[in-house]
Formats: sequence, structure tokens, C-alpha cells
Amino acid sequence: MRPILRVLVPRRLSIAVVAIVFIAYNHFSDGVLSDNLFRPPAIPDDPPGALDNHPVVKLHQQAQQDFKALLARQSRNPDDAETEYRRRYRREPPAGFRQWVAHALANGSPIIDDFDIIAESVHPFLKYSAQQVNQSVHDAQQQSKTKSTSICKFSAGRFGSGCRAWSEPLTRLLGDAHRFLPDLELYINFLDEPSVLLGTEAATRDEGGADETREKPMWTDLSHQSIAMAVSEACRERGDEFPQIKTAPPHDIMLDSSSLPSGKEFVWNPKMQKNLCQNAEYASQHGLVMCPATLQRLSSQVPLISRAAPYPFSDVLFPATHYSLKSSLYSSWSDRSWGAKKNAVYWAGSSTGGHWTADTWVNGHRQRLVALATGRAKTSTGGTVDTSRLDVALTRIVGCEPPKVCDAMSRFFSTGSRGRRDPEDRALRYRFALDVDGNSFSGRFYRLLASRGVPLKMTIFREWHDDRLRAWVHYVPVSVGMEELPELVRFLTSTATGQRVSRSIADAGREWYQRAVSPRHQGIYLYRLMLEMARVQDELREAG
Repeated sequence: MRPILRVLVPRRLSIAVVAIVFIAYNHFSDGVLSDNLFRPPAIPDDPPGALDNHPVVKLHQQAQQDFKALLARQSRNPDDAETEYRRRYRREPPAGFRQWVAHALANGSPIIDDFDIIAESVHPFLKYSAQQVNQSVHDAQQQSKTKSTSICKFSAGRFGSGCRAWSEPLTRLLGDAHRFLPDLELYINFLDEPSVLLGTEAATRDEGGADETREKPMWTDLSHQSIAMAVSEACRERGDEFPQIKTAPPHDIMLDSSSLPSGKEFVWNPKMQKNLCQNAEYASQHGLVMCPATLQRLSSQVPLISRAAPYPFSDVLFPATHYSLKSSLYSSWSDRSWGAKKNAVYWAGSSTGGHWTADTWVNGHRQRLVALATGRAKTSTGGTVDTSRLDVALTRIVGCEPPKVCDAMSRFFSTGSRGRRDPEDRALRYRFALDVDGNSFSGRFYRLLASRGVPLKMTIFREWHDDRLRAWVHYVPVSVGMEELPELVRFLTSTATGQRVSRSIADAGREWYQRAVSPRHQGIYLYRLMLEMARVQDELREAG
């Protein structure tokens, strides 16, 4: 046996060395070897000009032009940034703004001027005195009957008291910028869902009736029920009209099914998709509006910091700490090159997104996606779904009342008692990965954005990154109704033009994540948000 071992051991070592060299070279060459070894069948070229006017092509071209204009107009120095701030927001920048600009430029931020999502949520508080704002925060915290909010204190360059498990991640995000910031407090919402939906009593403080406002309950528990009427009230309070509320369709409508119409209107304005005032149909299409798992409504104007919120919620938005945790970051070692990825669309997840009853689960946004993608739901007269191009499944059934609702859902989707267990990086094996709201924002989005594939994102939630991420440049938007999804999937996976557009989006999203969305840039955003909040809390400033 010993002579045989003398032959086999070196041979095995040689094979191992070759394998390691192959893996390392393939990784650092962005998949040159695996592209050639595992490339899916080639798609024949389209006839010249045949798809030049396809909506996806047009949307991609227009978005690229708009994105180039966004980059070209950014300020290049503190003087220009101050001038643009005054022009854009019609007020002086906060104290420390020039230092923020210098810090952002030194850290390679390509976005200096477009922070409208901060201004829209924070600047309304400048019409109140700091004493009024601080009092509203302490009133809200005192009246809260849950542990979902806390006053998070930033002192001596660190987040500490009241920040709970977020203190360390937030401090790390700031990096060395912590030394430029004054002590301040942030009123933080720890729930996934947003909270601030203004009611009619919110106007009382404008009329000088702060004492009267404090006598009214500021919080209402809207968990497990439709929030459509509260949304309608907030739309009116913010000056928008909310169309007539549509009630949920009958229980069996998805099963036979005209609840997934066949229209092919692609998402051209993601901002409009995140506006509940313009989408009354969400009352029977999305769990947040239909039956949220947890929703504590704060109906007074209070600067509550949340991670994600659709309009007309008035929460102040900041980057979710989840995005910067090591366990949530993208790893290129788990990824495949574009050529080695399966030319199909992947999504797998649990049935989070709402509190499901016998009357609501069939219309949940995740449930409708899986029903459509697996052929369990029919579109109306417009087209069929090529299920061979979709690998979509519910992996776990949760959030049901009574428990037999979960049983019914499990039978309908053939989930089984133990569910389906996919590894977290399975999505990276596919060229296209769906990203779908749960109870709130999706924590996997940045991994998909940073990967070599294309995220297809369906969301109603605004986030801190909305001023810088561009649909059809960095990701592909999908409507909540998903009427266009069959044609979108067909075009992207089955045509040479669709593949070229897809590869362009995959490359652009991957590059832009590193340039403008990674934890370093989340910290730059947080720094600017804290400057704005420090001004709101400055007791020496005048209201107005």
C-alpha cells in the first residue's frame, strides 16, 4: 500500500493546487473561465431595429440620460454646494455644512446636492421653535404604550443611551465624521413599519395650540387592520387627494383570476409608485395598507426616525443599520459571473408582509407574486407566464390568524410542513433576482445591487437612497400589481436586446453600489441628516 500512497498523495495535491488556482483566477478575472465553461445557451440576435422601441429599451435609455445629468450637475466645492443649497431649499445651510461638503468630497461621494429626501422630512420642523419640537418628542415618547420607540442620544462622538443595539452600527457608520458633530438626540422607531401618519389634530400646533395637542392621544394601534382610512386622512392633511378606497376583492378571485390583469404598463416613475395617495388599489394589493403586522400610528408632527416609509408617511428616513452589518454585506466569493448565471428570475422568501386572515392572504403582495410566477394565478386576456423562466417560492408560511389560514396557504402553495430552505446566496446563481417588500424594506437589496446580476425590485417604500439610485439604470422596477411582469421577464431573458440591457444594468448597479450606496456613503448621508437635526434642536434659532 505504501508505494500506492506515494503515487496518490502527490497526485491529489496537484489536483488540489490546480483547483485552487482555477478558483482564484476565475474569481479575480471576474469569471472568465466559468463564463466559457458554464455559459447558458446563446440567444440569437434580434432582427436589426426590431426591439428599438420596446418600452424597456426606451426607459433604459431615458434613465441613463437622466442619470448622467444628475452626476453632471453636482457641486464640486463647498462654495458651489452652499449656493445650490440656497437655490434648492430657499434657506441657509445648517451649521457645519461646509465641513460636511469637504468630508463628502474627500470620501469620494458623487452626490453632493441631491438630498431632497432629508429636506422634505426635516425642514417642515423649522417653522416650530426648538422647544416645541423637543416637547413634541418627549410627549410622544411619554404617551407611547409600546417599546417600539426611544430617544437615542449622540454625545461625545458616540451613539449611546436609548439607541439600543443600533448604537455601535450607527457609530461605525459615521466613522471619523463623529468629531464634527454636536451632541443631539434622535427619536428612533425600531419597528420595521413606519409610524407618522398625520391626522387633523396635527394642525393644532400650527395654530399655537400645543397644550391642546398634548391632551389628545398621539398614538393609535393600527396593527392587523386596513390603514386605508388613516392614509386618506394623512393625504388630505398633506394637501393631496386620496382616490376612492377599493375594498379587497372576494376570497376566490385570485384562484380563477382577474386580480392580475394583463396590462403591460411598465414602471416609469418609481416615486409615484411609493405614493399611497396616488395608488388606492394598494388597499387590496399590499399588506402594509391592507393588514400590517405591526403599525403604531403617530398622528402628530414629530421628527420620528424610521428606516423606510411610503408617502404620505412623514417619518424622517435614515439608512437601516441592517445594511451595514457584516452578515448582510455582499461577498463576491458567493457570486457567479454573468455568463455563468442561470438565465432566469429567482425569488424565495417567507409570507411576511402582513397579518393574514382568510380574507386577506390571497391578495398579499408576496402571495400574488408566487401565485403568478408558479402558474397558480392566471392573467386576464393579455398573455401567459413562462414559468420555466421563474424560480419563485414561499419558503415559510407565517403571520396567520387563525392557524388554519397558514394551513390553507401552505396547501395552496405546496409549501409542506417544513418549508423550503434555500441558502441565502442562492439568488446569486441567477441573472435576475426579485426583491420584494416584506413588512417593510427588504434587507437583501444591497447584496443583489452589489452582485453581478440584476435586481428586479417591487416596493412601495421610500428609503434614504432614493435620491441617488435610478430605476432602469441600477435596477429594474416592478409594479405592485405586477401586470407587466410576464412581458418584462420574457423580454429580459429571451431576447438579445433584453440581455444587453440587463447586462448594462447589472454592471451599473454593481459599480454604483461601491461609488454611492456602500456603508461609507450611508455614513455621509447620516452625517448630513444629523446636521439638519441639530439645527432643528438648536434652541438659539428662530422659528420660521
